Amino acid sequence: MVIIPTLESSLVPQCLQAESHAGADRPSMPRAPETSLITHNGTRTNVKRVLLKWIIAFAVLVSAGAALAQLDSVLAQARQLMQRSDPAAAYNLLKPLEADRAGNPDFDYLLGIAALDSGRYTEAVFALERVLAVNPKHVQARAEIARALVQLGEVETARREFETVRQQTIPPEAAATIQKYLDAIEQIQAGTRTAVAGYVELGLGYDTNVNSGTTTSQFAVPALPGLGVATLNPAALKQEDGFGYLAAGANVRHPVNPSLALIAAVDGSQRLHFDKTDFDLGNVAVNLGAEVTHTRNRFLFALQGQQMILDWNRFRDSFGGVAQWQHQVGNGVFTAYLQHARLDYPGQEIRNADRTVGGIAYAHAFTGRYAPVLFAGAYYGHENERNSSRPDFGHRLAGVRIGGQLTLTEAVSAFAFGSYEDRNYGGPVPGFFDDRADKQTDFRLGLSYKPAKLWTITPQVAYTENKSNVPFTDFDRAQALITVRRDFR
Repeated sequence: MVIIPTLESSLVPQCLQAESHAGADRPSMPRAPETSLITHNGTRTNVKRVLLKWIIAFAVLVSAGAALAQLDSVLAQARQLMQRSDPAAAYNLLKPLEADRAGNPDFDYLLGIAALDSGRYTEAVFALERVLAVNPKHVQARAEIARALVQLGEVETARREFETVRQQTIPPEAAATIQKYLDAIEQIQAGTRTAVAGYVELGLGYDTNVNSGTTTSQFAVPALPGLGVATLNPAALKQEDGFGYLAAGANVRHPVNPSLALIAAVDGSQRLHFDKTDFDLGNVAVNLGAEVTHTRNRFLFALQGQQMILDWNRFRDSFGGVAQWQHQVGNGVFTAYLQHARLDYPGQEIRNADRTVGGIAYAHAFTGRYAPVLFAGAYYGHENERNSSRPDFGHRLAGVRIGGQLTLTEAVSAFAFGSYEDRNYGGPVPGFFDDRADKQTDFRLGLSYKPAKLWTITPQVAYTENKSNVPFTDFDRAQALITVRRDFR
């Protein structure tokens, strides 16, 4: 557009001037030779042709510029829709332009990921393959094709594509996301054969309240005014200590057919305090069940048994079951579950109860920087005491959970977790008038570092606060723990 005026200024004035001179002098001049006329007319014709070519070129440039500007505007709008997690709207915006714009890598890439995130996996593959046809080194397009292939069930081809991308120079968060997909593919492929896995975990920590004790040593007992002020046994007061931690587990998954698998798992843990050994706490859990998968749905039915050990003595036995449904929605998973357990306290049968809890949860994995994963859930349930003389051992409970994870580098991720639970008991604690009511809040922050495959180092801190209208069940607690885990597959 800058060159055109220059060309016009170098050609047009001479032509116009020649034509003007010829017109002014023609009446008084003798007739020029034929060859002179041919030369003059030829020059004028050539000038017109040059002008016409430049005018056409200018019109083409203007038209192309307008088309590109319109495309840029559409692509910007589509990107905004993708950022707002509305891939269906982005797809509907781009799809009508496919016939004219296919072959433009920017257009095809956006159309591909919009189709992929809105569940149109085959269309996504076609669009992203056009990107690679123009630019075979487009790493993002290759990774997205692999993601689409996973959804189409072509897991081995997807695995090869992910491995190809992982060998390129890519950001740490992208590498971490690809590793998650490779892990998922490994699980899918393991679904065709019996798989055995296990782990061992060691840790060291410090707990500011190993016995969940209160700091209130004296309190009034409203129902016994003649008693005056009661003094709590020192063993029930808040006690702090360091501890060692050991955990191990194993699980087996045996596929019966592509949709049905039998599962079994056993886990155990033991916490050993340095000084307050009366509060050493152990746990053993066993799960036996079946897993049914159908398209985007996964159903789990399992029997569960658990034994809690305090100071190397049985403290609580639990036996029950769980039913769970998971449904995949794009990059998210929706979960609903119902759990029931019979709780028995050997030597303290008055505390025996039946516990039922149901809840829902949703987890979503986002793409982009830090590959964030967020989850939230809510639950409701009741714990019914089996001895009607102590209704204060039974309660209704309701709670919410929220948390997330950020991938900081290929080997390091950060996580945070928070929960709130409200418990309303069936009666007052002996000596008090009001029904017991507790409100518990928990927070946990930590890092997960993977120095090598199958190894994980996890430093974390946790805080618990239980607000209660009963003085000796009101407490707070802070813990710090670092663990080293080795998985076996």
